[in-house]
Amino acid sequence: MQFFGQENTAPVTKASTTSITMAATYLGQPTVVLVGGQAYTPASAITLNTGTTGFNGIDTSTFTAATIYNIFAVVSSGTLGLVISAGTSPTGFTSYKFLGKLIAATGATISHVMNVGEPFVEYSSNSSTADTNDTSAFAYGFEGSTVVGPLTANRLKRSRFLVAIAATDRLVHEFKSTVGGIWVVLTGEDGNFSGISPLKIENSVRYGFSLQTTTGASTDVETFFGRYSYPLTTFGATGQAWSIGQGFWRITKISGAVLAP
Repeated sequence: MQFFGQENTAPVTKASTTSITMAATYLGQPTVVLVGGQAYTPASAITLNTGTTGFNGIDTSTFTAATIYNIFAVVSSGTLGLVISAGTSPTGFTSYKFLGKLIAATGATISHVMNVGEPFVEYSSNSSTADTNDTSAFAYGFEGSTVVGPLTANRLKRSRFLVAIAATDRLVHEFKSTVGGIWVVLTGEDGNFSGISPLKIENSVRYGFSLQTTTGASTDVETFFGRYSYPLTTFGATGQAWSIGQGFWRITKISGAVLAP
Protein backbone atom coordinates (compact mmCIF):
# COMPACT_ATOMS: atom_id res chain seq x y z
CA MET A 1 0.00 0.00 0.00
CA GLN A 2 1.05 3.55 -0.58
CA PHE A 3 2.46 5.32 2.43
CA PHE A 4 3.52 8.91 2.94
CA GLY A 5 6.54 9.15 5.21
CA GLN A 6 10.27 8.79 5.53
CA GLU A 7 11.89 5.87 3.70
CA ASN A 8 12.84 2.95 5.94
CA THR A 9 13.92 0.11 3.66
CA ALA A 10 14.32 -3.24 5.40
CA PRO A 11 17.21 -5.39 4.13
CA VAL A 12 16.45 -8.34 1.91
CA THR A 13 17.55 -11.62 3.51
CA LYS A 14 17.82 -15.24 2.45
CA ALA A 15 14.84 -17.19 3.78
CA SER A 16 15.67 -20.58 2.24
CA THR A 17 17.59 -22.05 -0.69
CA THR A 18 14.72 -20.99 -2.96
CA SER A 19 13.38 -17.80 -1.38
CA ILE A 20 14.29 -14.34 -0.07
CA THR A 21 12.28 -12.02 2.13
CA MET A 22 11.84 -8.42 3.24
CA ALA A 23 10.37 -7.81 6.69
CA ALA A 24 7.32 -5.60 7.22
CA THR A 25 9.16 -3.68 9.95
CA TYR A 26 12.70 -2.42 10.30
CA LEU A 27 14.40 -0.76 13.29
CA GLY A 28 11.11 -0.84 15.14
CA GLN A 29 9.21 1.04 12.42
CA PRO A 30 7.14 0.00 9.37
CA THR A 31 9.16 -0.79 6.27
CA VAL A 32 8.84 2.05 3.78
CA VAL A 33 10.33 1.78 0.27
CA LEU A 34 10.44 4.61 -2.25
CA VAL A 35 9.55 3.34 -5.74
CA GLY A 36 8.99 5.69 -8.66
CA GLY A 37 8.82 8.70 -6.40
CA GLN A 38 6.12 7.16 -4.20
CA ALA A 39 6.59 5.55 -0.77
CA TYR A 40 5.07 2.11 -0.12
CA THR A 41 4.87 -0.09 2.95
CA PRO A 42 3.98 -3.80 2.90
CA ALA A 43 1.11 -5.06 5.02
CA SER A 44 3.21 -8.13 5.86
CA ALA A 45 6.61 -9.58 5.07
CA ILE A 46 7.32 -9.96 1.35
CA THR A 47 8.62 -13.32 0.13
CA LEU A 48 10.09 -13.98 -3.30
CA ASN A 49 10.31 -17.55 -4.60
CA THR A 50 12.82 -18.39 -7.32
CA GLY A 51 10.33 -20.84 -8.90
CA THR A 52 7.81 -18.05 -9.54
CA THR A 53 7.80 -15.86 -12.64
CA GLY A 54 6.86 -12.19 -12.39
CA PHE A 55 5.79 -10.37 -9.24
CA ASN A 56 7.62 -11.80 -6.20
CA GLY A 57 9.65 -14.05 -8.49
CA ILE A 58 12.11 -13.93 -11.38
CA ASP A 59 11.14 -11.53 -14.16
CA THR A 60 11.29 -13.58 -17.37
CA SER A 61 13.25 -16.80 -17.13
CA THR A 62 14.13 -19.80 -14.98
CA PHE A 63 16.49 -19.55 -12.03
CA THR A 64 19.94 -20.64 -13.21
CA ALA A 65 23.01 -21.78 -11.27
CA ALA A 66 26.19 -19.67 -11.21
CA THR A 67 24.32 -16.48 -12.09
CA ILE A 68 24.24 -13.04 -10.49
CA TYR A 69 20.73 -11.57 -10.13
CA ASN A 70 19.72 -8.03 -9.28
CA ILE A 71 17.00 -7.58 -6.66
CA PHE A 72 14.39 -4.88 -7.24
CA ALA A 73 11.44 -3.51 -5.30
CA VAL A 74 8.48 -3.14 -7.66
CA VAL A 75 4.84 -2.15 -7.39
CA SER A 76 1.85 -3.94 -8.91
CA SER A 77 -1.70 -2.61 -8.43
CA GLY A 78 -0.50 -0.52 -5.52
CA THR A 79 1.20 -3.45 -3.77
CA LEU A 80 4.92 -3.51 -2.99
CA GLY A 81 6.78 -6.63 -4.06
CA LEU A 82 10.14 -8.02 -5.11
CA VAL A 83 11.55 -9.15 -8.45
CA ILE A 84 14.93 -10.59 -9.39
CA SER A 85 16.45 -10.17 -12.83
CA ALA A 86 19.67 -11.08 -14.60
CA GLY A 87 19.36 -7.72 -16.36
CA THR A 88 20.04 -4.20 -15.15
CA SER A 89 16.30 -3.54 -14.96
CA PRO A 90 13.34 -5.88 -14.32
CA THR A 91 11.41 -6.84 -17.44
CA GLY A 92 7.71 -6.01 -17.19
CA PHE A 93 8.02 -3.24 -14.61
CA THR A 94 8.49 0.43 -15.46
CA SER A 95 8.83 1.60 -11.86
CA TYR A 96 11.40 -0.09 -9.65
CA LYS A 97 14.13 0.41 -7.05
CA PHE A 98 17.44 -1.47 -6.95
CA LEU A 99 17.91 -3.17 -3.57
CA GLY A 100 20.89 -5.49 -3.97
CA LYS A 101 22.16 -8.68 -5.53
CA LEU A 102 21.61 -12.41 -5.19
CA ILE A 103 24.00 -15.11 -6.36
CA ALA A 104 22.77 -18.52 -7.43
CA ALA A 105 24.94 -21.40 -6.25
CA THR A 106 25.73 -24.67 -7.96
CA GLY A 107 22.46 -26.62 -8.12
CA ALA A 108 20.37 -23.52 -8.87
CA THR A 109 19.87 -22.65 -5.22
CA ILE A 110 20.38 -19.32 -3.47
CA SER A 111 23.91 -18.89 -2.16
CA HIS A 112 23.62 -15.48 -0.48
CA VAL A 113 22.14 -11.99 -0.72
CA MET A 114 23.91 -8.62 -0.65
CA ASN A 115 22.09 -5.35 0.01
CA VAL A 116 22.99 -1.86 -1.17
CA GLY A 117 25.74 -0.52 1.09
CA GLU A 118 27.31 -3.96 1.58
CA PRO A 119 30.44 -5.22 -0.22
CA PHE A 120 30.11 -7.47 -3.25
CA VAL A 121 31.10 -10.99 -2.16
CA GLU A 122 31.54 -14.18 -4.17
CA TYR A 123 32.26 -17.74 -3.05
CA SER A 124 34.06 -20.14 -5.38
CA SER A 125 35.61 -23.60 -5.07
CA ASN A 126 36.17 -26.79 -7.08
CA SER A 127 34.02 -29.87 -6.55
CA SER A 128 36.60 -32.43 -7.68
CA THR A 129 37.91 -34.63 -4.85
CA ALA A 130 39.82 -36.93 -7.23
CA ASP A 131 43.56 -37.59 -7.21
CA THR A 132 44.06 -35.41 -10.30
CA ASN A 133 44.53 -31.79 -11.27
CA ASP A 134 41.23 -30.18 -12.25
CA THR A 135 40.57 -27.04 -14.28
CA SER A 136 36.81 -27.28 -14.91
CA ALA A 137 34.77 -28.56 -11.93
CA PHE A 138 33.92 -25.02 -10.85
CA ALA A 139 31.57 -24.79 -7.88
CA TYR A 140 29.74 -21.74 -6.56
CA GLY A 141 28.08 -20.85 -3.32
CA PHE A 142 28.41 -20.20 0.37
CA GLU A 143 28.77 -23.89 1.31
CA GLY A 144 31.96 -24.50 -0.69
CA SER A 145 33.22 -27.96 -1.72
CA THR A 146 34.39 -31.11 0.03
CA VAL A 147 38.11 -31.39 0.83
CA VAL A 148 40.03 -33.68 -1.53
CA GLY A 149 40.52 -37.38 -0.92
CA PRO A 150 43.91 -39.13 -0.52
CA LEU A 151 46.51 -37.91 -3.03
CA THR A 152 49.49 -39.63 -4.64
CA ALA A 153 51.10 -36.33 -5.71
CA ASN A 154 50.67 -32.56 -5.37
CA ARG A 155 47.44 -31.40 -7.08
CA LEU A 156 45.92 -28.16 -8.36
CA LYS A 157 42.19 -27.42 -8.28
CA ARG A 158 41.05 -24.37 -10.24
CA SER A 159 38.20 -22.10 -9.12
CA ARG A 160 36.42 -19.49 -11.22
CA PHE A 161 34.59 -16.35 -10.09
CA LEU A 162 31.66 -14.85 -11.98
CA VAL A 163 33.24 -11.38 -11.90
CA ALA A 164 36.89 -10.74 -12.79
CA ILE A 165 39.30 -10.36 -9.87
CA ALA A 166 40.25 -6.73 -9.37
CA ALA A 167 43.52 -5.46 -7.91
CA THR A 168 41.57 -4.09 -4.94
CA ASP A 169 39.72 -7.35 -4.20
CA ARG A 170 40.61 -9.48 -1.20
CA LEU A 171 40.78 -13.29 -1.54
CA VAL A 172 40.41 -15.45 1.56
CA HIS A 173 40.92 -19.23 1.77
CA GLU A 174 38.49 -20.72 4.29
CA PHE A 175 37.76 -24.14 5.75
CA LYS A 176 35.13 -25.69 7.99
CA SER A 177 35.06 -29.18 9.50
CA THR A 178 31.32 -29.93 9.31
CA VAL A 179 28.26 -28.89 7.27
CA GLY A 180 27.01 -26.67 10.07
CA GLY A 181 30.46 -25.60 11.21
CA ILE A 182 32.11 -22.19 11.33
CA TRP A 183 34.33 -21.04 8.47
CA VAL A 184 37.88 -20.34 9.61
CA VAL A 185 41.06 -18.99 8.02
CA LEU A 186 44.18 -21.05 8.72
CA THR A 187 47.12 -18.76 9.41
CA GLY A 188 49.47 -21.01 11.35
CA GLU A 189 51.11 -24.37 10.82
CA ASP A 190 49.75 -26.14 13.84
CA GLY A 191 47.35 -28.29 11.81
CA ASN A 192 44.81 -28.28 14.60
CA PHE A 193 41.93 -27.72 12.19
CA SER A 194 40.93 -31.24 11.12
CA GLY A 195 44.60 -32.01 10.57
CA ILE A 196 45.02 -29.45 7.76
CA SER A 197 47.95 -27.06 7.53
CA PRO A 198 48.72 -24.07 5.34
CA LEU A 199 51.46 -25.00 2.84
CA LYS A 200 54.56 -26.39 4.51
CA ILE A 201 57.63 -27.68 2.66
CA GLU A 202 60.02 -30.24 4.15
CA ASN A 203 62.79 -31.23 1.74
CA SER A 204 60.85 -31.88 -1.49
CA VAL A 205 57.59 -32.89 0.22
CA ARG A 206 54.62 -30.50 0.27
CA TYR A 207 52.00 -30.57 3.01
CA GLY A 208 48.76 -28.61 3.36
CA PHE A 209 47.34 -26.10 0.91
CA SER A 210 47.94 -22.69 -0.61
CA LEU A 211 46.20 -20.24 -2.90
CA GLN A 212 47.92 -19.17 -6.09
CA THR A 213 47.21 -17.19 -9.22
CA THR A 214 46.89 -18.75 -12.65
CA THR A 215 47.55 -17.55 -16.17
CA GLY A 216 44.65 -16.99 -18.52
CA ALA A 217 41.24 -15.84 -17.35
CA SER A 218 41.19 -12.97 -14.86
CA THR A 219 38.39 -14.80 -13.05
CA ASP A 220 40.48 -17.83 -12.07
CA VAL A 221 42.64 -18.87 -9.13
CA GLU A 222 44.05 -22.24 -8.11
CA THR A 223 44.24 -24.09 -4.83
CA PHE A 224 47.43 -26.08 -4.40
CA PHE A 225 46.96 -29.26 -2.36
CA GLY A 226 50.23 -30.78 -1.18
CA ARG A 227 50.79 -34.51 -1.22
CA TYR A 228 49.69 -34.67 2.42
CA SER A 229 47.40 -32.53 4.54
CA TYR A 230 49.81 -32.19 7.48
CA PRO A 231 53.38 -33.31 8.38
CA LEU A 232 53.86 -35.93 11.06
CA THR A 233 56.83 -36.53 13.35
CA THR A 234 59.54 -37.38 10.80
CA PHE A 235 60.83 -34.40 8.82
CA GLY A 236 60.16 -34.67 5.08
CA ALA A 237 58.45 -38.05 5.37
CA THR A 238 54.94 -39.43 4.91
CA GLY A 239 52.34 -37.10 6.39
CA GLN A 240 48.66 -37.30 7.21
CA ALA A 241 46.64 -38.27 4.15
CA TRP A 242 43.95 -35.97 2.82
CA SER A 243 40.39 -37.18 3.45
CA ILE A 244 37.01 -35.88 2.31
CA GLY A 245 35.93 -36.30 5.92
CA GLN A 246 38.23 -33.43 6.93
CA GLY A 247 35.61 -30.89 5.90
CA PHE A 248 34.91 -28.24 3.29
CA TRP A 249 36.80 -25.40 1.61
CA ARG A 250 36.04 -22.28 -0.38
CA ILE A 251 37.65 -19.06 -1.62
CA THR A 252 35.89 -15.84 -0.68
CA LYS A 253 36.37 -12.80 -2.89
CA ILE A 254 35.47 -9.51 -1.21
CA SER A 255 35.19 -6.30 -3.22
CA GLY A 256 34.99 -2.77 -1.91
CA ALA A 257 32.99 -1.68 -4.96
CA VAL A 258 29.53 -0.19 -4.41
CA LEU A 259 26.69 -2.50 -5.48
CA ALA A 260 24.99 -1.37 -8.69
CA PRO A 261 22.72 -3.16 -11.17
